Amino acid sequence: MAGKSYDVRMEDLPLFISYPRSGSNWLNCLMELYFDKPRLRTGPVTFLKDRDSRTDYMWFHDHDIFSDLTIKHSNILYLYRNPCDVIYSLLKAECGKYNDSLVDVQIKRLQNHYEKYMHNNKCILRYEDLKKDLSIEFLEILRFFNINGSLNENKLINCNRKVKKEEVINKEVDKRYFSRKLLSKEYADDRDNFKSKYEGLILSSLNYKD
Repeated sequence: MAGKSYDVRMEDLPLFISYPRSGSNWLNCLMELYFDKPRLRTGPVTFLKDRDSRTDYMWFHDHDIFSDLTIKHSNILYLYRNPCDVIYSLLKAECGKYNDSLVDVQIKRLQNHYEKYMHNNKCILRYEDLKKDLSIEFLEILRFFNINGSLNENKLINCNRKVKKEEVINKEVDKRYFSRKLLSKEYADDRDNFKSKYEGLILSSLNYKD
């Protein structure tokens, strides 16, 4: 994952913040299709065929980890996900392994992220809730962007079908982070092993509740 730093362009756009591996690729792609608007940063995968030629950006996405949580903004949409899934996925992508020390580092980093963003933001969304009831949760996104009118559920469903996990993986260039191994039984079994060892520690350390 390429390092990111503060970009002055984020000051003029609503800011979408997520910790890495929290589902932001999927949500970014979904919002681009539904709103027919591109986002900054423009490097990651997209399903908008003309995104590279457009400048009508609707929001800016960043993780705010490479700038040491120094980003300040008044209009933030924050996406979070079960921290056990996040930490497992990130460690497998960046280290190819996990152990007590690596898990402890990620717990502390994620804790700092939560402390900054889980309170007093305009819109806070949980990945699992979006997956469970997308139409209801997407209404929060409409409100975040001050979009009046009703949700077009058929359009949202069709857009979501296009950006399913397999298709995002197929489009992603950086296979270190997004490859078909994420869909394998071996990956799922290893994640279950990770959870059996670390889930209690991670959830209790972060005071995370479903």
